[in-house]
Amino acid sequence: MSKSKTPNHKTTKNETIVLGLLILIFLVSRTLSLDSDIRTWEKSHYSPIDEFYYTTQTLDIVEGIHAPDGKLLSAQYSAYNIVEQLVTVGTLSVFGDNHFGLTAPSVIAGMIVLILFYLLVLNRFGVAYAASFSLLLISEQSFTLAFRIAEPTIFRMAAAAAILLMLAKQDHTQKNQLRAIGFATCFAWLFIYPTNAFLGLFTLITIATYNQKYILATSHYLTGCVLCVLAYLTNYYLLGYPFSDALTTKSIFSSRAIYETEPSLIKQTHSKLSGINQASIFASYPYFMTISVLSPTLMTLLILTKDKLIARTDKVVFIYCICFLLHCAFINDYPERKLVFLLPIFLYLCLFTANIILGKASAKTSMILGTIAVTASVILLATPTSNNLYKNPQYTYKNPMKELSALDDERVIAGWATVFDCTTITNHT
Repeated sequence: MSKSKTPNHKTTKNETIVLGLLILIFLVSRTLSLDSDIRTWEKSHYSPIDEFYYTTQTLDIVEGIHAPDGKLLSAQYSAYNIVEQLVTVGTLSVFGDNHFGLTAPSVIAGMIVLILFYLLVLNRFGVAYAASFSLLLISEQSFTLAFRIAEPTIFRMAAAAAILLMLAKQDHTQKNQLRAIGFATCFAWLFIYPTNAFLGLFTLITIATYNQKYILATSHYLTGCVLCVLAYLTNYYLLGYPFSDALTTKSIFSSRAIYETEPSLIKQTHSKLSGINQASIFASYPYFMTISVLSPTLMTLLILTKDKLIARTDKVVFIYCICFLLHCAFINDYPERKLVFLLPIFLYLCLFTANIILGKASAKTSMILGTIAVTASVILLATPTSNNLYKNPQYTYKNPMKELSALDDERVIAGWATVFDCTTITNHT
């Protein structure tokens, strides 16, 4: 069994080589057929129009499809995901106006998620567990799909992973580090996507847990947040809007809540939390739901009893899990695809439980059992991923999109036609 690493553990040469091989596997496998169509709604829970909705500002910048007042950001599509939009501008410039260039930023964000969670698990459990975690992560269908689509979820995961790693490894008593954490948390909210606001609660609870001078620590944390807000206002201004518009944009306050149909708050909350079982990993593999309940239950008991098996990283992940579940009680739209957020946390909790169980066996037995379990799980996860996402790719995105009544038809049709080099723009009647 690999021993837990210390918070200041430095990555060795072998651990770097393993990470390099994982990145190579990731990039080679993830760029195959990247410019193919999104799979059907039944398989992906995505619609092609989603990709236009989340890249409208990119088209504004690259193709000059501006709003009537000449501003780069239209009021209809306020700056929900500034980072993704600007990175997409770069990839379209490098790879050309095609679907590969449109989805390449998601691959980059997926690679960042892989690296950050590798380092997080490496810091806690060692290289064998980190490699196992990474192979399981890149084999699962919902994660693979998330970085093959031009949509913000994978960017949200990258931001959350960065903050998790910062809180797991950094000293929460140093003012500059607290300011950096505050800036990063606010950045994840304002620049990545507004539903990342729950990360603010997560970081505040974590800082309070590990810092006796909570008020002073919070003041340093909030200083970082204020600096990020100023950066956001400046960025928004440079993209064509006055500060007054930036303060009122919907991107600061998320509007992504499910339309309420239940008469009471309790029923509404229950309805949204019940949607967690619709997450792809749980819907596809129901027995994983049982494991996902048992693992945090075990961790809860160990935390309450102050067991020595619990490390700081475990507590940080546990607090994150609780805060994300609270977030789901209020915002849980499209859980089939967006709850891929739970996948790396679920895998971490499984490894936590496995580490305790295998720790009771000899080193040789532990290695054999762990290898068998990981190999079987990778095959189990990778088979449907290959069949559903890579088999028989289709390439029909050079046609203007249909069913565009929810958006401004002229912008949508012109945007898709220009980006994918259509020679004829279909007139909408």
